Amino acid sequence: MSFRRNATATTRRLTQVAGGVAGLLVLTGCSGGATRTSAASPSPSIDAPATTPPPAASSPTITTPPASAGATKLPTTAATTRATGSGCSTPALSITIAQGGGGAGSTFATLSFTNRGASSCTLTGYPGVAYLGGSDRHQVGAPAVRSTGGAPVTVRLASGARATAALRQGNPHIYPESDCHPVPVNGLRIYPPNQTSSIDVALPAGTDACAARQLPGGPQLGVGPVQHP
Repeated sequence: MSFRRNATATTRRLTQVAGGVAGLLVLTGCSGGATRTSAASPSPSIDAPATTPPPAASSPTITTPPASAGATKLPTTAATTRATGSGCSTPALSITIAQGGGGAGSTFATLSFTNRGASSCTLTGYPGVAYLGGSDRHQVGAPAVRSTGGAPVTVRLASGARATAALRQGNPHIYPESDCHPVPVNGLRIYPPNQTSSIDVALPAGTDACAARQLPGGPQLGVGPVQHP
């Protein structure tokens, strides 16, 4: 009876051990399956932020406007006039005439151009000269031709300074009257070099000039370039 009781107890223990081992095997199998499933599942995708390379450095573009679109003009002042040596304008000048000697049917005079402005200026070239007559001061005869005596130079005139030009006046009475048509004149109209406005200078009473614009012996007026006095 004791032996049978012990055998039965042993059998029960073996059965319990076997059950425990089986349970462990089942648990182990479940645990291994869970691990494999987790390994097989894809990892969540994390997109890295897109990296856009910085734009390449470039030189700044400088746009130059055309001269006609934005040219800035400086105000004209005494300083800029002196620096550029601009031509003497007619309003800045006074003109006088000084009669000289004569010979060979002509008389000679000197035209003086005085800068009465506050700034220095320049004169270059030939003045324009013509006789005036009548109360309306109309032009008489042809204007003066340019003399070949002396080459043009640039004369810089400080305020109050002057330049001169030689003037030749033909004697109208040496021409045949039918060719000259002499008439009284009372002045000279004088244009400073490179100017379009003029100054009238009076002549002595009793001065005559040829009204004809062409004379057989040549022009009755001739003028030289401005020179230093």
